[in-house]
Amino acid sequence: MTLWMRSAYNAAMKTFTVTIVSLLAISTFNLTTTRADQPHMQSALQQLRSALAQLEAAVPDKAGWRAKAIQSTKAAISQTQNGIAAAR
Repeated sequence: MTLWMRSAYNAAMKTFTVTIVSLLAISTFNLTTTRADQPHMQSALQQLRSALAQLEAAVPDKAGWRAKAIQSTKAAISQTQNGIAAAR
């Protein structure tokens, strides 16, 4: 291998190494921001669970609307949990 070829090879390897290290750093940054505590989603989940408890404690004579509200709230809880899990 000539001196010029070694120099070109070393330059290419340096560029490759810098690129890989940069990509790893960016990926690590993105992972840490994605795995945030999600305070708004956690708060919404807590409030939905509280609403479900209130609906379940309510008198059941609401022409079926209470039961539908309970079903919708359970679906909202499930979807909120899925949203939280998807961001992890």
